[in-house]
Amino acid sequence: SIDPIFMDHFGQLAALNWQDRPAVTAAMLQTARLCHVNMGAADEAAAMRTIDRELSRTSSIQSAFNHGMVALRGDWQGRFRGITCPTLVIHGVLDPILPPENGRALAAGITTARYVEIAGLGHAIPASRLSEVLAPILAHLNPFSQPPTS
Repeated sequence: SIDPIFMDHFGQLAALNWQDRPAVTAAMLQTARLCHVNMGAADEAAAMRTIDRELSRTSSIQSAFNHGMVALRGDWQGRFRGITCPTLVIHGVLDPILPPENGRALAAGITTARYVEIAGLGHAIPASRLSEVLAPILAHLNPFSQPPTS
């Protein structure tokens, strides 16, 4: 289940003044902190730059937070079991939104899946951790190649 701290944070967004850029920036930074789990100073600075770019290019940043209201047509539950192509499932061990059990269950339900857990990673991937995620992706896309060395 989703970490209650995350649910509390998103519950507070209902009262956010979406026209108050500093307040929106603070809320978005807190979302990034919760998603990244172990955000260092460099990652926080990168998150602030991303937030600034996002707020500068949109007239309605609030719409980025409404995907929970999307209604799907039809019953999609279990449809992942029909995936037959090679599939890579990467999951952060510290994901506060979708626990690793979800990733393991997803991979177990896809007969062609390979599951990779990344220690210390949350729901989002900070720039400082990209190489840890990129290596299994590259190996998945080209199983005969060697991952890059740092």
